[in-house]
Amino acid sequence: MKVENERKYPLVNAQDRNTVLDQNHFLLSPKLKAAFRHASNISDSLYLKSIAVLLVSPLQNYYNNQEKFTALIDLINHKNFKEIWIVIGDTNNQHNLMANGKTQAAAFAIAKAQGDQWVHKYSGYLNQVTVPYKLSRWLEWRSKPEYIEYRAVLNEYYANHPQFRFGFLETAHEFLSRQDREQHIPKALKQRYLSCSLEYLKEECSIIMPMWAALGVNFIIYPTEISAALQKSHEAFVKPNYQDVRTHWLSLRFKRLKEKTL
Repeated sequence: MKVENERKYPLVNAQDRNTVLDQNHFLLSPKLKAAFRHASNISDSLYLKSIAVLLVSPLQNYYNNQEKFTALIDLINHKNFKEIWIVIGDTNNQHNLMANGKTQAAAFAIAKAQGDQWVHKYSGYLNQVTVPYKLSRWLEWRSKPEYIEYRAVLNEYYANHPQFRFGFLETAHEFLSRQDREQHIPKALKQRYLSCSLEYLKEECSIIMPMWAALGVNFIIYPTEISAALQKSHEAFVKPNYQDVRTHWLSLRFKRLKEKTL
């Protein structure tokens, strides 16, 4: 996989990695603690041998909040994953911008610039990640030849399975409702918003579930709960094909820590 930035660490066994973590780990965010939701049944030993994707949406508040982002890095370091793929989900946001009336070329340029700005602003924080990591941009995944194959499979499944299709429509309507509350979308434009949202979801799901699962990704780290579209994609393309944990969704929660009194 071609990546823009890659840090390589010497291979050490799980016991050595735990020793290094215990001795050298410190909190970047001493006032805020991040944790995974719904993960009480996942053992620390599983994280040690797992590949996780940290999916970054440049406009997400969680990723533009220094305290939360450093708390997230603390969590990743503490779990001591085998490897982290940090994927900047930038150019897929072009579909949302097109829903707002931008041309495809303008929407792509804006979305890419948003990703550029995030990488420029936060690349220094990534130096605090103590597990091996790779940094990539969404376009790298969208441009892979395998994407065409996975997208064709998803399109066919979408056309022929009503419950699968309903999950996508449910997620698209939730997006439309949020946008409508924020900016009161005219009725005449609502179909465009739905169409753009569905395109966003089909692109997203084709990469996150079939492609990353096939590449051995065990966990997806993202601030919010899994969408109905992604859940249906996981049930259709991941669960039937793999016996181990693949592309399991890890959403986040944050807790304010009490300051110690001297």
